[in-house]
Amino acid sequence: MQRVRAALIAEGTVDDSRTIISGASWGGLMTLPAMGTQPELWAMGLAMAPVGDYETCHWEASPLIRAVNRTMFGGNAQTHAASYRRVSPLTYINHVRRPILISTGRDDLLCPLQQNLNYVNALRSRGVTCELSIYDGGHGPASRDEMEKHITRQLEFALVHCRRVDEAEQEGRSKGTRQ
Repeated sequence: MQRVRAALIAEGTVDDSRTIISGASWGGLMTLPAMGTQPELWAMGLAMAPVGDYETCHWEASPLIRAVNRTMFGGNAQTHAASYRRVSPLTYINHVRRPILISTGRDDLLCPLQQNLNYVNALRSRGVTCELSIYDGGHGPASRDEMEKHITRQLEFALVHCRRVDEAEQEGRSKGTRQ
């Protein structure tokens, strides 16, 4: 992700102060830790159906997902807690500085609601802007209308927070000219 971002900035396709990282499902899982491990790169994050707290997710997910986790990590979240923590976005939450919007399904059995609530609450307790949008459905919105609603919400979130980046840049420039 970092190399692609750098190449797009170098060719002038992307404004480095407005680069958004976004993903759904596994991409959502990649989005959240990137916000904590590379906070200087991203203006904001948009994650749909992500894993925010891998340990809680393991215990609340469907039996099939728990079996996949046991295979990936060599055991469950109790016997191999360090492995789960290493990949969990919650581990890197103290470094998140930029706004995040998480969209998650009320009935998601792959990435259950509670583990995302844990992530959102941890961010909010640190004073980081984090919005949670809960849709009807499981690992994705239940209808086309619901999907359009959440894509619209993501675009609105991005526009609001890009404007705040613009305002902060303008304020910084005006302070620089006054000195």
